[in-house]
Order: sequence, then C-alpha cells, then structure tokens
Amino acid sequence: MPSRRTHKKISKIITGEYCDITHQIIDYPVKYLGRGHRNFLHDPISAGIIGLLAEGYKGLVSAESHIVVDRLVTYFSTGEIGKYVRFLEKLISRKN
Repeated sequence: MPSRRTHKKISKIITGEYCDITHQIIDYPVKYLGRGHRNFLHDPISAGIIGLLAEGYKGLVSAESHIVVDRLVTYFSTGEIGKYVRFLEKLISRKN
C-alpha cells in the first residue's frame, strides 16, 4: 500500500503542491478499517469531490492520482511487475 509520503510526492510532481489535506481525508478510514478502507472514498467521484473541496483543482488532480496509484499498486502487487512497482514507490517516497 503506498504511503501518504508517496502520494504527496506524486502530487508535488504533478501539481507543484503536496495536497496533504486531500490525501489525509481520502485515507482517513484506514484508522478504523485497515486495508478495507479502500472501499470508502476511493472511487474517482468521491475522491475528486474531496480534493476539489479541500484544495481546489490541484486537490482534484491529486485525488485522482491517489486513486490511480492505489489501483496500480494493488493490481501489480505480485510477480516481476510488482517488484518494479514497489521499487518505484521506494524511490518516490525517499526522504530528500
């Protein structure tokens, strides 16, 4: 599962801002549901509305990237592609 740091760095690359509030709200249910949190607020419409209301159009773009990254990591979580995806996540989420 991508960390919030990963989501924030991807947002920074795409929009120029971290959009932390957007990512924090989208992943809020993780506190209560663990991995099952993706059943809530992780569809393009809900996430887009959250991002737009929280941080404007940059939040909207960040929210949509959040959903895409989560789905890619989930879909490619095994095999050789999974190793590559996890490697990319480590590179992105490094403290720099």
